[in-house]
Amino acid sequence: MTAPSSSCTNRPGRAGVSSDSFATRKEQALVILLAQQLVDAQIGRADAQASQALWDEVAELNIDPDRIIHLLYGGEEVSDRTALKERDDSWLSAQQGSPQQRGWSLQRLHLGRPRRPQIALSPV
Repeated sequence: MTAPSSSCTNRPGRAGVSSDSFATRKEQALVILLAQQLVDAQIGRADAQASQALWDEVAELNIDPDRIIHLLYGGEEVSDRTALKERDDSWLSAQQGSPQQRGWSLQRLHLGRPRRPQIALSPV
């Protein structure tokens, strides 16, 4: 089934924008927004609950925490979205050369070492 001719893909302002490109831009906007909210929660208000909720959201969205940290401690003014976008673009381009490893994997959380399975005590 094809999209009707009046869909947003055929609008004049959207020429040349693929759905992959749109998804990438949308994710980047979300990453920048989360970084700005984390700065406000952690540094501006020192609100541990709000900060934890935002980090939980980062994990649920499967966003690499290093990507957020790169924005938080990059030295750019958090209100300057253009600078944050450029900083995120540099992080993304650096990640293209390295193997894809999500930041929330269990091996990464355990310093690259797999955890041994715990021996369960059997009542038998």
